[in-house]
Amino acid sequence: MYAAIMQVIHICPLYHQQCIPQLGLEKCLLSWLPPAAYAADVTEYVVRYLAYGTDIFQQVTHPAANGTSVILDDLSANTTYQFQVSARSSNGTSLPSEPVVQSTAGDVGSDGLPGRPRNVQAVQFSPLSVLLSWDPPLQRPGTVTVYIITYWDTAELQSHTGMLEVSAAAADNAAVVHHLQEDTTYQFQVAAQNSNGTGLPSDIVQATTGYGKK
Repeated sequence: MYAAIMQVIHICPLYHQQCIPQLGLEKCLLSWLPPAAYAADVTEYVVRYLAYGTDIFQQVTHPAANGTSVILDDLSANTTYQFQVSARSSNGTSLPSEPVVQSTAGDVGSDGLPGRPRNVQAVQFSPLSVLLSWDPPLQRPGTVTVYIITYWDTAELQSHTGMLEVSAAAADNAAVVHHLQEDTTYQFQVAAQNSNGTGLPSDIVQATTGYGKK
């Protein structure tokens, strides 16, 4: 079995200006690094992704000769996806990369929703808690009634278990997430909510809890 594991995967949503914004709200550019071992043997990459809240993966193959990025153009706007990439050779298919989670863009002009919280940071607050801080969205900050913090254990996400949520008052630009597991890496996103619904989530940040492995 071809056992090389992908090193890094990076999701670049097209609403980021440094990507390809003219391609639209339902597409994204996914890029990755080749495996550390046997990279020359790779014939194609297998990209698997699913919309969060569903259990059906979509899959596309990408010839290695075409590089290490692909445009996915069958996504839905305002939707959170999980992405993984595997390398394939004549000997078989590698283990998949660590999953990454990213949301596609949506129209913040006509739906009345607030924009994405900005400059989100996550730091360890205590061995079993993480402090998150952020700046309000640029779009409709005065309409925000609450912030929704979504977080997940990166290892559990690979097993497709659920995300967790806590909320923070609109007047607060920080919150502490308590009761986390020790020596665990968590990823976090923050979304602003108003009377029209919940806006797009922020960029993903991550932090690792304390104590260390015994």
